[in-house]
Amino acid sequence: MKSCTIEPNGNVLPCPAFEDLPMFIARNIREQSLAEIWNKSRVFLGIRKFWMETKNFCGCKYFEICKGRCLAQRYYSYGRMDGGQIQYVQKVYSKFK
Repeated sequence: MKSCTIEPNGNVLPCPAFEDLPMFIARNIREQSLAEIWNKSRVFLGIRKFWMETKNFCGCKYFEICKGRCLAQRYYSYGRMDGGQIQYVQKVYSKFK
């Protein structure tokens, strides 16, 4: 992960797309430092673990670009982050070859 979203109330989220999913609020910067939230929250640790497992499973050369598709989109579409196509970018790029 390279960035996060901090809402006006101090809630920290992986990105703005998760704003309607309270289970993805990592913590609040008014209660804990951003460094602690970034490095120790169950949300960020879980997403990093998911990406490592997906990268090992996927094997797609485009994984570093797409990370297997937007996790919030996956969650909204399938009710979980591991739903849907994993090799999304590879399938899209192959149509342009």
